[in-house]
Amino acid sequence: MNENNQNYLTEAMFKEGLAEFTEEVLLPAVERIVDDRLEEKLDAKFNEKLDPIKASLNSLATDLKQMGQDLNQKLDSTNASLYSLKLEIEDIKATLEKIDQRTDEDATAAFEEIEKLKKRIGSVEEQMRIMQAQKA
Repeated sequence: MNENNQNYLTEAMFKEGLAEFTEEVLLPAVERIVDDRLEEKLDAKFNEKLDPIKASLNSLATDLKQMGQDLNQKLDSTNASLYSLKLEIEDIKATLEKIDQRTDEDATAAFEEIEKLKKRIGSVEEQMRIMQAQKA
């Protein structure tokens, strides 16, 4: 074999070996390095953008929790006030019933008294007529 052919074969084998080495070893290694670095950079960028959002969400969650507690306190206070008003209304109704009952009793007594007075007036008028008739 002549030297040119031998160099060509050696060069071809070298190229083939280099291609195989590149494909099997170098490319996967470079891919891992690029993937790792890309992943690190993406994670850093993502966290850089995500951290303020997380802080805002945590703040909102705290605010919502406080608002919920405030609302519960207001509802409790409102319920207590409503219960107090309900008791007061029931007391007023009971008092009104007593007044109504007393008014009915007083009205009945007054009506009876009026009837008695009408009878007395009728009796007095009758006596006056008799006296006037005797006088005449």
